[in-house]
Amino acid sequence: MTALADKIVEPLTKESKSPSTDEIKELLNEIPSWKVNYSVEGKFYYLERKFKCSEYSAVLAFHNTVAELAETVQHHPEMITEYHYLTVKWWSHSVGGLHLNDFIMAAKCDEIYNTV
Repeated sequence: MTALADKIVEPLTKESKSPSTDEIKELLNEIPSWKVNYSVEGKFYYLERKFKCSEYSAVLAFHNTVAELAETVQHHPEMITEYHYLTVKWWSHSVGGLHLNDFIMAAKCDEIYNTV
């Protein structure tokens, strides 16, 4: 388990802020398979990773496990389910982009993936 995956997702408030560019670089060191992308139409940054699974049933099981985790912390990703792949995107609407919670959830996704 990474230190990031051990952290707790906190409810966001009006005072919640996005991490700085330097903080984002540090956080990405703990989740190197994830990349930061920019949504041109939404004008915000988000984390994205495409996971490969051996078969469709494994993709569905992974998808459902991530969805269950997301529901427990009330922080939900965008997920795209394909035959051998699950693409997961994390961002925080209330801060208009990335928040520490997104990095925590990405790290937790990595741990789930390593067990399926």
